[in-house]
Amino acid sequence: MNDKIDKMVPPLNYEVMEVIFPHINGKLLARCEQVCKLWKEVVQSLSKRTHIWKTCCEKEIDEDVRIELLNSCYPRWHIMCPSDSEWRVVYRTWCEWHHVGRWPHITKNVCGDFNLEAVTCMKISGRYIISGHTNGGVYFWNSNNCVKVASHMTHVIDLGVMVFNGECRNDSPQMKHDLVVSVSYGHNIQLNPLGFKYKELCGFPVVVEEDFEAVITLRTFGNIFVSLTSTGSVSIWQLNASPCNTNVPEIIKLHTVRMARPHIQAVTIWGNKTIQVSALAHTGLCSPIFRGGDSGSYELLQDGAFRQFSSPDTWKEIRSRKILKVFLWRYGISILLTDQHFMYTSVNGCRPVKYNTMPYLHSYPITVLLYGEILLLGMECGTLYMYLLSHITDLLTLNLAQVYWKHSLGQHPIIALDIAETSDGPVIAATTRYTIYRILFIPPRLR
Repeated sequence: MNDKIDKMVPPLNYEVMEVIFPHINGKLLARCEQVCKLWKEVVQSLSKRTHIWKTCCEKEIDEDVRIELLNSCYPRWHIMCPSDSEWRVVYRTWCEWHHVGRWPHITKNVCGDFNLEAVTCMKISGRYIISGHTNGGVYFWNSNNCVKVASHMTHVIDLGVMVFNGECRNDSPQMKHDLVVSVSYGHNIQLNPLGFKYKELCGFPVVVEEDFEAVITLRTFGNIFVSLTSTGSVSIWQLNASPCNTNVPEIIKLHTVRMARPHIQAVTIWGNKTIQVSALAHTGLCSPIFRGGDSGSYELLQDGAFRQFSSPDTWKEIRSRKILKVFLWRYGISILLTDQHFMYTSVNGCRPVKYNTMPYLHSYPITVLLYGEILLLGMECGTLYMYLLSHITDLLTLNLAQVYWKHSLGQHPIIALDIAETSDGPVIAATTRYTIYRILFIPPRLR
């Protein structure tokens, strides 16, 4: 029968396939690579000569999700334009997150037998985890190996990972960033190199004094970071090459936004060709406050650009409770956690939706992470709950009972979450007060 079919269907020649393949979606294109040697050769040739995988990403993946995946896979994308083979990795990554709920995973306590002070904050860079602690230390973890990369006088409040367009490079292809920026109760911001090789690199730490105000939040994006102080002022900083030392970046303050009203509670930094800093104020107003383009020119946006996070009545209801944490992503996605264990979500100024997780999950969230089309909740009971969103507006119609994936890490509250992409598969980093976990999903291609 197969022989008869082969005779009935004429073989496609090289030129015909080159015309057809650019018009199919990425999933079919990946399958075409597996048909035979000739088809694989055609797809690889198109990838080298055209932007076929970039086109698939642009057609099939929402722009904000695409930027987030690209920023995780290749944090230097804003410095060096990704090749089409790198766009293929972005597409594959997007597809993988739609299946991780069915994949086996390996959970490892990266701290091992290390006796460390309590963890306060955490980020992940490829296979590596960076953590801040109550003793002022910032530690860099690889399996059971650990090195202190920064020392503050007091409690580390927040940290972020960054890239730098200079000679300073990390010493592992599995680490995506060069630098860590961290802040403590000592009112100063430190910039230090990541990795074991640059532990004693001359010129570090680079210390920034933020007008003697207490910085409570740091947000990073490529070679730019944003600091939010306890008084509600926001400063935007950029790393530039130093003419004196090519290994150590020069930190330039682009602008400081100080507003007596409305008082800013949370910030985020986001963008593609245009980098934008957005803020959520205590009055419920959410707004872009700062924007810059490829040319390096930046502008401070007017106060009038603020838009209401919620209706005055709804915001009054939210403010009647103590807001424990505020999470802000992209261009207007907000999640608030209150002392009554309610979770409020809002997307682009829509009326916020209130969720009570107790009837469904028998616990309440301590921390929340939005990554691509994944919503991850770190619970007080020590369990992770993952939800898969078909569109970001699903945050407003979330069915808490339809959990995509869950995993228990014990009985202690999960205080921080982060996600990274590695050649070994997607990785989730989660931390409790005294333990840091690395959860590696194993895709079928590696089994």
